[in-house]
Amino acid sequence: MKKIRHETLNEIMLALMAGAGISEEDRKIVAESLLQADLRGVHSHGILRLPLYLKRICSGAVKLRPQRKILRETLATALIDGDHGLGQLSGHQAMHLAMEKAAQCGIGAVAVQKGHHFGAAAYYAMMAGQRDMIGIALTNTPPLMAAWGGRVPMVGNNPFAVYVPAGEERPILLDMALSQVAQGKISLAAAKGERIPLDWATDLQGNPTSDPLTALQGILLPAGGYKGYGLAVVIDLLTGMLSGARSGPKVRSMSGYPNEPQDSGQLYIAIQIEAFRSLEDFKSEVDAYIREMKSSTQAEGAPSIYLPGEQSFLRYENNLREGIELPEGVIQDLLAVADMLKVDLSPWLQD
Repeated sequence: MKKIRHETLNEIMLALMAGAGISEEDRKIVAESLLQADLRGVHSHGILRLPLYLKRICSGAVKLRPQRKILRETLATALIDGDHGLGQLSGHQAMHLAMEKAAQCGIGAVAVQKGHHFGAAAYYAMMAGQRDMIGIALTNTPPLMAAWGGRVPMVGNNPFAVYVPAGEERPILLDMALSQVAQGKISLAAAKGERIPLDWATDLQGNPTSDPLTALQGILLPAGGYKGYGLAVVIDLLTGMLSGARSGPKVRSMSGYPNEPQDSGQLYIAIQIEAFRSLEDFKSEVDAYIREMKSSTQAEGAPSIYLPGEQSFLRYENNLREGIELPEGVIQDLLAVADMLKVDLSPWLQD
């Protein structure tokens, strides 16, 4: 493990993306998304993802200069053609547009087709906090889980995030995939050379496995059994089907189809609280709700009582002070893609 300051990590990402020809404006958006995930301790969706993004740009699977456009629009909704660019770029545009519409109509919903992996869903939900709105972001993914009762990957683990602002307390932030863990956590375990719990994934024959490499070729297990599977199906319909993107087994894996676009779908929703009630009263009551939860009787052996997102905010504050730990496997991937792009990382990754 190597601990790196967040400013240094940001400079590494900007340098690599500049080497790939990504514009200054676009690389700032992508770097911000990935860095926020690493700071929150969600390393499965941080800089770990960048080498594969850049390889897909070089292969032509991801467009370097996507021509995004609005295909359909009403006062409260829109559909954006992401043109197979990086998902952070279409997601950033879509959430800003959703907030503009929510400011006018009370709610805004923007879907994206021809999308791509967009990092952590929390990044987009949290954007709504800039305007004291509730933010929701959903995406589908390549098939990682079997249909309930099956043993062939058919549906993604389809993550979603919900952000709810508070007053004096930390906001509520739910950010989760619908498998037991995100696939990125298994990739992170592989990069660290670690085993994984047996309830995370199975091999292609349906046998539980502790080998992350076998798991990455196998099937992820749904969170909450059939309930997680059911939610994954619904999110697939709300993102892929509603937007006109691919859905189910048709969504392309980034690593399994290195030369093909993913064509995933996303849905971004912003809700203006003042369309329903006083913002001040709402935030005050969210504060009271949080305090009531945290004052409830603590379970024996539990370190504390937490609200959704609270631990990630604590990790953010700590990593901002102490730096971010990168596994050796991730560093080697960064060096390999730097070599491919003829980018010198020695100013930042010297021993």
